[in-house]
Amino acid sequence: MDGKYNIMVVDDDPLIGGLVCRYLDEKSGFDVHYFENPLKALKQARKIKLDMIILDWSMPKLSGLQFLLRLRKDKKTKDLPVFMLTAKRSGEDFETACAAGVDGYMTKPIDFNKLNNRIIGYFAK
Repeated sequence: MDGKYNIMVVDDDPLIGGLVCRYLDEKSGFDVHYFENPLKALKQARKIKLDMIILDWSMPKLSGLQFLLRLRKDKKTKDLPVFMLTAKRSGEDFETACAAGVDGYMTKPIDFNKLNNRIIGYFAK
């Protein structure tokens, strides 16, 4: 893989967020920034040069879907790739996320190899 990619992980569960960050850093050498608070993450998404955001859906204060919709309305972040990593498994949830502009959708429990491969595949396009 050419170059080092800068990825933000937003998940209100520090155990899950930490595991995702550590795996992506160790497996593929991604530069990973973790945020437990989606409001802080949204502010930083405008400041940090990011290549992708991995986003949980069910979070307090601001859901992942609300986060995604705000990203898509902002000129600076509207084209930023977003992968939703969520426990929401219904077809309706998937369709809602796609309509909001998500670039990838994976359900928990996390298959770390699959997540890593999907991200690498996205950047290989």
